Amino acid sequence: MLLQPMVFAWDCYYLPTWSYGTGEFFLFVSHDSFVSIVTRTKAFYERVFPQLEKLDLNPKPGNDTRTKRFCRRP
Repeated sequence: MLLQPMVFAWDCYYLPTWSYGTGEFFLFVSHDSFVSIVTRTKAFYERVFPQLEKLDLNPKPGNDTRTKRFCRRP
């Protein structure tokens, strides 16, 4: 699912359907060669971020630009 947008440098959104976490996050694949994982809640973020660190995937918290783009604060 993600290979084609990565190979052709397209922007895309991926909304996975899992037995856990459905609707809790989505992936944004950028044509600038990065993938953002956007979570719905801070609790889900705090559960996922350490798992990505354990897998040595070098996760980084979102910068201001991405936070403003994907996170709407009331």
